[in-house]
Amino acid sequence: MASALQSPAEATDFAVTIGYDGPEDKPFYRACLLSRTRAGEYVAQPFWGSAVIGARELAALVDALAAGGVRFSPGRHPAGSIGYYVEIDDSGEWSHCPLGFGGETLTWLAALAGALDEANRGPVRDIIGRIGFLRGADDGNADRR
Repeated sequence: MASALQSPAEATDFAVTIGYDGPEDKPFYRACLLSRTRAGEYVAQPFWGSAVIGARELAALVDALAAGGVRFSPGRHPAGSIGYYVEIDDSGEWSHCPLGFGGETLTWLAALAGALDEANRGPVRDIIGRIGFLRGADDGNADRR
C-alpha cells in the first residue's frame, strides 16, 4: 500500500479527512469519511460533509491515490502548508498526503470520489464543486508526490 496504513482493507476504526490548509477568503469545504465505530464522533460544521464508509472503500481510496502516484507519509498533516490534503487516522496511526491547490487537485479528488460507493461521494463532490474553477490550472506543485 502507498500509505502508512498496515492494511486498510482490514481497518475497523478509522477517520479520513479531506481538507484545506492555507489562507481563505471564503470557507473551504471538508470531507469527513468515518468508519461505523467513529460515526458518533462527527460534529457537523458549516461546509463540512460526512459519510460512513467501510474498510473496502478506505482501501479503494488509498489505492486510487497510489495509482496516480500520490504517496502517503506517516504522521499528521503538517500545519501551515497551502492546499488540500488527505489525512487518515487508523486507530491512532496517522498518515497524510498533500493534494495541492490547482488543476491536478481536481483529478485527485475525482479519483477519491470514484473510489467511494455512490451513496458516499457527496462530501467529496461538494469540494470538487467548490474548487471547480481550478479546472485547467497548473499549480506546478511537484512536492505533492
